[in-house]
Amino acid sequence: MLCGLNNSLRYSNIYRNTGGIFTDISAGLTGVENRNGADWGDYDNDGDLDILLMGFDGTNYVTKIYRNDITVSNTAPSIPINLTSNQTGNNRINLKWNKSTDAQTLQKGLTYNLRISTTPQEVLKLFLQCPT
Repeated sequence: MLCGLNNSLRYSNIYRNTGGIFTDISAGLTGVENRNGADWGDYDNDGDLDILLMGFDGTNYVTKIYRNDITVSNTAPSIPINLTSNQTGNNRINLKWNKSTDAQTLQKGLTYNLRISTTPQEVLKLFLQCPT
């Protein structure tokens, strides 16, 4: 997904990667620029990715959620295995695990949300989103 301004034309485009060739899928998103933001997430908890889009549309600052109603569901990735950790000093810990897989996303495209605390009931101490 790419958002921005080009010669006074605001755009928000989604591109499909087919073997290294990126093609605009003409999703019909509102074009935004100026402190814009876009993110993927399952906002309606139905198993597929929706889009949150924010920015200036030329008249107003907008925030929109685009719901993905496609009938093909995004399957959950496998649970990462072989988690290891080691303390490196200076209050740092390195975490490693084997990459997950799913039917729709390449391993390099998956990210991980980490919740770090000392017990399952503990108030959240640290939350990170990590690439593979």
